[in-house]
Amino acid sequence: MTLQRLVVRDVRNLAHVELRPGSGLNLIVGHNASGKTSLLEAVHLLGLGRSFRTTQLRAIIRYGQATLTVFGEVAEPTGGLTTLGIEKSLENTRIKVQGAVAASAAALAERLPVVVLDPHSHALLEQGPRLRRQFLDWGAFHVEHGFLEHWQRYQRALRQRNAALRTGRMREAAAWEPELAQSGEAVAAARAHYAEAAARTIERTASELAGLDELVFSYQRGWASERALLSSLEQGREGDRELGHTRQGPHRADLVIRWGGQPVAQALSRGQQKTLVAAMRLAQVRLLHERSGPRCVVLADDLAAELDPGHRRQVLDALLASGAQVFVTATEVGVIPVPDAEVRTFHVEHGQFTELV
Repeated sequence: MTLQRLVVRDVRNLAHVELRPGSGLNLIVGHNASGKTSLLEAVHLLGLGRSFRTTQLRAIIRYGQATLTVFGEVAEPTGGLTTLGIEKSLENTRIKVQGAVAASAAALAERLPVVVLDPHSHALLEQGPRLRRQFLDWGAFHVEHGFLEHWQRYQRALRQRNAALRTGRMREAAAWEPELAQSGEAVAAARAHYAEAAARTIERTASELAGLDELVFSYQRGWASERALLSSLEQGREGDRELGHTRQGPHRADLVIRWGGQPVAQALSRGQQKTLVAAMRLAQVRLLHERSGPRCVVLADDLAAELDPGHRRQVLDALLASGAQVFVTATEVGVIPVPDAEVRTFHVEHGQFTELV
């Protein structure tokens, strides 16, 4: 999929923007605070229904406005066009696909796969396991059949069991355990399958980009490997009651990455970490293209802050070779090495975009 037309209204300082991006590299150039990152944020909203910068919706809607709107036309591999739209206010969110109201942002995500590289990308390695679970879930959602349904069932059962635990309704907590276990086992199996495939691709990509060989990946599913999840839930029920939440299950999973016997957050420099994260995102793009065919949209915010010039060129070449549509922000044109591929350059100033020919 490629984004062929983008219309943005009232996202941060972008009052009204309409662009026709290229299918390859799109370079967004402008001074700081001109609106470059806001455009990437709008694309992310269209693809995932949320910002990659903040959870505070008030900060995203342009000052003085009640709603924001992002609309896009996406080219399908079959040659057709799909229209996507999202409107968000402080009260509600409306999502449309082909003009029809959709139930959730999953309808956007399956039609416009989006990944992000930004100056905070190293948090994927340095922070807790939540971001690494999201990494696995993004991949499993796109390449593992039925993953979303299992994940949604698991989340619902987890909320119900936790609510019962907090109020001491132990029979009700026990009643939710078969559903929690069945869906949780399915979620864990899909993540494990994706983690295995991703690890192989990341190893190859990290070696290409940074000479990082002998990375060791360990998927920890969130409960004891020798037990079924149902057994773990039953045996841990009393302890869960005391704490008021479920301590075992896929919501406690992690993808642990080591190099030289140490976690990569400790073993690698900040620059090496950023290159490894770029390799991980590139691996996601490659896997999706290999497994199911769709092209990714990659949002690279301030790539010059993420990677040195040599690695910038390597990453861009590899992304474009994988079929990705790439949006890159920079303060000036010369900062980004332009590969031998289709390139469209847009200059932004005070939220106004002009294509440079």
